[in-house]
Amino acid sequence: MVRHIFKPEERIGWASQLPQVQDEWDGLLQTLSGHTNWVWSVAFSPDGKTLASASSDDSVRLWDAVTEAVLNTLRGHTDTVNSVAYSPDSKMLASASTDDTVRLWDPATGALLNIFDIGHYPIALHFSKDGRYITG
Repeated sequence: MVRHIFKPEERIGWASQLPQVQDEWDGLLQTLSGHTNWVWSVAFSPDGKTLASASSDDSVRLWDAVTEAVLNTLRGHTDTVNSVAYSPDSKMLASASTDDTVRLWDPATGALLNIFDIGHYPIALHFSKDGRYITG
């Protein structure tokens, strides 16, 4: 598609030094399958080895970013999970849901650490740089 779009410029001459690339390619590296509904948020762990995904199937899944394997499925929310965020030290994972709760998980074990009923749901979660606060 990109080659087709810029074909007229190739004839003009400014694009005469084209890079050598495959004839057929796309940007897809991996497809992670497992959720049964929409995925609203993803977050890589700070070391880049694990990916967390938040879904309308009321769950959070943890994936091995290299092998694509599901490492854990975190359940407990009673409605769409719309955001996930790792703490800077990777020891906690926060998830926010339209059930008006934020849950803290231990991503290494999948254990639920705490539940905060906040009376509304944040669209996006973020840990502070020191990992002591969550904003959303």
